[in-house]
Amino acid sequence: SLEGMSFRYAVLYQGSRPVGVMYLQIVSLSLKGLRKNLSSSVSKRVGSWAERLVTGRRGGEGMRILTCGNVLVSGEHGICYRPSVDREDIFKAAVKVMKDIQRKESQEEPISLMLIKDFSASPSGQEQELRRGGYHSLFAEPLMSVALDSSWHEFNDYLQAMSTKYRKRARVARKKGQQLVRRELGVEEIVE
Repeated sequence: SLEGMSFRYAVLYQGSRPVGVMYLQIVSLSLKGLRKNLSSSVSKRVGSWAERLVTGRRGGEGMRILTCGNVLVSGEHGICYRPSVDREDIFKAAVKVMKDIQRKESQEEPISLMLIKDFSASPSGQEQELRRGGYHSLFAEPLMSVALDSSWHEFNDYLQAMSTKYRKRARVARKKGQQLVRRELGVEEIVE
């Protein structure tokens, strides 16, 4: 696993029937790690702010963040559930699971922040359920996705739809990646 990151999984039940699963990550941030990974110019601009955030009110050496979802990628990867189950019920259960994990994990080292990330807004009451659980919504940049035009039949059609500036960048990026190899890995290679 990645340094400072651990994983938790939860099964959500309706009665005795499993109806969903949750994928959670706990990320430990330390001042030493932040200083090491931030460039000197960034460190100067955000250094004192980041230090206050990471050390928190207790003045500790770091913080732990419990996240439902994947902190390394965008998308709805934190909760998967049966379509027949009410979304509001799922988020009510998710809030309870997050609090239970926070309580258990904080016996060893406090969880400073909890996030449920990247779920799409819907007319159901899940956002109200999250607010009742003490969560607040945050604005995030949209996913980097492209709507495919029906006139694009090959990659060059897509390139031609770009402005000259971006078409040139795409060609340079593809040229740099020509030596990359795409292949399927076997179980033995993944486990190593």
